[in-house]
Amino acid sequence: MGTRHATASDGGERREQLLDRAEQAFGEAGFAGARLQDIAARAGIRRPSLLHHFRDKPTLYAAVLVRIVDDLADRVEATAAHGGLVRMEAVVTVWVEFLLERPNAGRVLLRHLLDPLPLDGVASAIERLMRGVQDAIDEGARRGENKPHNAAELALVLASTSLVWVSSRAAVSSALGLDTLAPERVATHRHMLQQLARQLLGAVSMLR
Repeated sequence: MGTRHATASDGGERREQLLDRAEQAFGEAGFAGARLQDIAARAGIRRPSLLHHFRDKPTLYAAVLVRIVDDLADRVEATAAHGGLVRMEAVVTVWVEFLLERPNAGRVLLRHLLDPLPLDGVASAIERLMRGVQDAIDEGARRGENKPHNAAELALVLASTSLVWVSSRAAVSSALGLDTLAPERVATHRHMLQQLARQLLGAVSMLR
């Protein structure tokens, strides 16, 4: 049998694996606390091999953040099949589902909000995400279902609430005996976010 040569697909899969491990590390320890050698070890490689894919830690961190925001933007754009306030409800739902699937991604976002770094590509990814949210708001306004509103302001209020909800799970569970990620708590949180979005938008009609 001939030797199998590496393909572009292999390289893409390896890159995604490295980003997965980096997302875990940055979510757990932050930019300063996460070490490249530890990230490499999680992926079963050495630090020089990691640097072959990402030239330094800021480059890796930026790639992690861009992937997180791009994934969110994809999900928000996919809600366009809905209309008006139903779409905003869908935006809230995909946001909560994203945090449940990738809690470390939520922690990375929260850390970036608290201590932002000038990173290549992150600003443009966030702009794309905000366009999707703004489209949902503007559609509802055109339908007369809500008032015009700034997407960044709305997103900041909703996102900060959820990011703390997810990221503080261990502390809240220890102090209050409340598991914020239990299914019934998640359902309550999603409903609260939908109602908060409705209030902020001055919604005319009720969300489901």
